[in-house]
Amino acid sequence: MESEIAGHKVLNVSSANFFFGAELWLQHPFKDDVFLAYNGEELDYLEAYISAGLREHKDRTHFTLLEKLPRFYHEAKNREALRKIIKKLRDKV
Repeated sequence: MESEIAGHKVLNVSSANFFFGAELWLQHPFKDDVFLAYNGEELDYLEAYISAGLREHKDRTHFTLLEKLPRFYHEAKNREALRKIIKKLRDKV
């Protein structure tokens, strides 16, 4: 899986799914990227974040899950499309 860090595409090879050659079950293509969640709880967490009208960033460090997500998760213009994807993925859980 590719991610973007400081404007550069990098390959994320540290996850167990890559190590074992397994494909994540909760994933869906989105534009030139892939939306994914590891389980139903993460899907719920992402849905709450994506659906939020106001996203406050006070008192957060640089080590939270939200700060490590690809940029398209954060962009308001993608909210409706990402909610539809989450609905499709929720039917799998």
